Amino acid sequence: MTDGSIVFSNESGRFFKSNEKFLKRYVANQLSKEDSEFLLEHSFAYQNENSTNLLSYAWQWAARNQINEELSYIILVPTLRCDLSCSYCQVSRASINAKNFDWNSETEKNVIKFLDTLTTKKIKIEFQGGEPTLRIDVLKRIRDFCRSRFESSTFVICTNLQLLNNDLLDFYSDEDTFISTSLDGDVLTHTKNRTNNVDLTKNFYSNLDYVVRNFGLERVSALPTIDGSSINNNYDLIRKYSEIGFKSIYFRLINFHGFARKNFDSNKVFKDKYDWLQELLENINK
Repeated sequence: MTDGSIVFSNESGRFFKSNEKFLKRYVANQLSKEDSEFLLEHSFAYQNENSTNLLSYAWQWAARNQINEELSYIILVPTLRCDLSCSYCQVSRASINAKNFDWNSETEKNVIKFLDTLTTKKIKIEFQGGEPTLRIDVLKRIRDFCRSRFESSTFVICTNLQLLNNDLLDFYSDEDTFISTSLDGDVLTHTKNRTNNVDLTKNFYSNLDYVVRNFGLERVSALPTIDGSSINNNYDLIRKYSEIGFKSIYFRLINFHGFARKNFDSNKVFKDKYDWLQELLENINK
């Protein structure tokens, strides 16, 4: 590098920056205790064949070298309209009654035409928004086309789960269709971040409970969006996921795009991000 430092990389693509002194110790097989601890902590070394570091490296190496030449995963956004106004929304969402924020018939026709050009035999479609279930008619037509066009197809609906009616339940009931939603923790946190209304939050909890009980956790997933500068009792977040039955939580910080850029102080969140992460890790064993 221009400052005299050296970038070290392994075959999985992971890298770090150090200096020539470290390089000489490495080549001479004279790593210090601090060197070894650093390499182990950041998964550049492992102690035995059962090490998670080795398994992680092997997976990353395989993923990097097994390049899928066929496009088989598509994200579609049939509408930018939404029935919520989440404080950290990172897209240019529009109000539920806004005009000209949905696909028109020509757009839908072109999407199907594009899908028909794909050479893959297996397709995964993820519907995002806005709130994609506002255009359940489009979702049905795209799903019907993919089922007839590809040997295997799966569908993920990224929804706020504020609405459940017979039409949606019928759509969700098929085993090739999965639900992905957002759960920010307890009532107070979820209300502050997403609904701005306790009754709406309770309705979401009720709908989430219903789909988990009727479709199973193998077809329902959820993740939180975390404001690292203001999170209070993050044990409630872990407890809520555990109560529902989820076996993992992806700790996703606010992404500062769209409306989130206007509503949050990114410098403050980034400054405090390791504080909340440390607190989360400490609470996992409770």
